[in-house]
Amino acid sequence: MLKISFNQLADKNSQLTELDELATFGQEFYDRAGDLIIEVKKAVVTGQLVYDKPFVLAQLRVEADIVVPSSRSLAPVELHQDFKFLEGYTKEVPSEEDQEAIDTIIEIEGDTIDLQTAVEDHILLQIPMVVLTEAEKNENQMPQGKNWEVISESDFKKKEAEPVMNPELAKLKALLDTPDNDDDLD
Repeated sequence: MLKISFNQLADKNSQLTELDELATFGQEFYDRAGDLIIEVKKAVVTGQLVYDKPFVLAQLRVEADIVVPSSRSLAPVELHQDFKFLEGYTKEVPSEEDQEAIDTIIEIEGDTIDLQTAVEDHILLQIPMVVLTEAEKNENQMPQGKNWEVISESDFKKKEAEPVMNPELAKLKALLDTPDNDDDLD
């Protein structure tokens, strides 16, 4: 677990602390993630932590190989993530100026900075909305069932642009277009 002592970092008096850890994920993470993730195969967390009164600033990079369900068929899809994030940790209530300067400030109680939860949260946040298997990308086939189908946004816009005729007016037009009616009008 990625847990660091706030006081130990504060005692280092603004010296950088390097971090290079292989993260592990317990059942609690998978329960919290729900259906978003099937497995984390490997996750390496690297970065630096520094005390800058009243904060411990953590600038971290995560490289993870994960398995997530396809957003179309729920089939497992392997996905590689590589991202960075910056968070500040403090024991004090942050001022408005601090909150504007640092995007994410987390107030901690006690001495422990829980980087594990931060890494887990960011892994979940980095999962794309649309994840497809290679076959789904290549076939471009959408799921369908009895009396329903999923269509792409471009197909929807094409259908929306086509003029839609009222079925009752279509019947009337068909009656007027018959050859017998042409003779009556003369």
